[in-house]
Amino acid sequence: MGGDSAGRDSAGRDSAGRDSAGGDREISEGRVRALAPSGTVLRREVDAEADVCFRDIRIQVTGRAGVGKTTVRSVLAAHHELRTIAASIEETASIDVPRVPDPELDGDVVVYVVAGDAQVVDVDAARATRGVVVPVLAKADAVDRLQDVVDGVSTKLGCTVHPLMGTIAISVMNGRPSTFDPLRESAASVTPEMLLTPERFLRAGIPMSKHSRAELVRSVEVAGVGIAARALTESPGMDDVTVRLLLAEKSGVDAVVKAVRRAVDDVRAARQGRLLLRLNQLAARHQESMEVERYLASDEAVFAGMRAALHTLGESEHPNPTLATVRSWRERRDTALEPAVARAATAVGRGYLRMLSR
Repeated sequence: MGGDSAGRDSAGRDSAGRDSAGGDREISEGRVRALAPSGTVLRREVDAEADVCFRDIRIQVTGRAGVGKTTVRSVLAAHHELRTIAASIEETASIDVPRVPDPELDGDVVVYVVAGDAQVVDVDAARATRGVVVPVLAKADAVDRLQDVVDGVSTKLGCTVHPLMGTIAISVMNGRPSTFDPLRESAASVTPEMLLTPERFLRAGIPMSKHSRAELVRSVEVAGVGIAARALTESPGMDDVTVRLLLAEKSGVDAVVKAVRRAVDDVRAARQGRLLLRLNQLAARHQESMEVERYLASDEAVFAGMRAALHTLGESEHPNPTLATVRSWRERRDTALEPAVARAATAVGRGYLRMLSR
């Protein structure tokens, strides 16, 4: 069968983002739009389907007032991995404001932000969204018993919530603080009690100047100070770049961005699957569809169809398919109880067979 494979996601990409199914990750918009002669009904219909498939993906960041939506949006907008995709990132008005209508959550991906345990209004809003939901627990450094809260919110929302220390994440992505040298000299003197509040750290009896402490707290908050101080105590020679990488890792930003990127790719796979279905339907209705039919038989279309089918079935690409893999997918097609599952299994088997023939 399809089976999960280490290092590949449901769209068939490896950890470096490469697509094993045919090299190119995307259907070519220009190629699709050129499939029909200008001025024909078929061209207008192909263009209409292409408009739907290739429009920018909308990412909405939402949640109740005061949960940290703006910081989460800033983190997503600043991250290099999300700046390279055709997606817009927008912050909505707050959920559950008295006498104010809730915002319409109609984005393709909805990043739902909480800052503690999820309330009934959070659960209802998240379930009512039209798009793929990515829950984020913001201000994670201020949450007691973090793992218990993460587990509880994940259970309530029905999907994994990702904790995020947003201030730390945005600061280190922007190269702040410029240096950890002032902390380096005092790291071994920093105790957990000093880090209970920013005020305690500012008043603590350590050699570090109050100005440097204030700058550090503004950049990475007391949670980040603690992480950096422990690292510099254990490894006094650790350079600033490594400290920032450690803070980025601890902030949770990589997991959040990975979840959002996966959601975006799922949306794109679903759109491409719908486009291919519509092209098949158009080819059956129009006499001048020779180029459409030729395109549907191309590697690009076959592999895109396989990706979309794997997405539909919630399965990952097989890293080393064989003829036995193809036969197993044909068996799934023949025993499927639902037509949609049978079509998806057919597309996956066809994709693997094409891979083996190349």
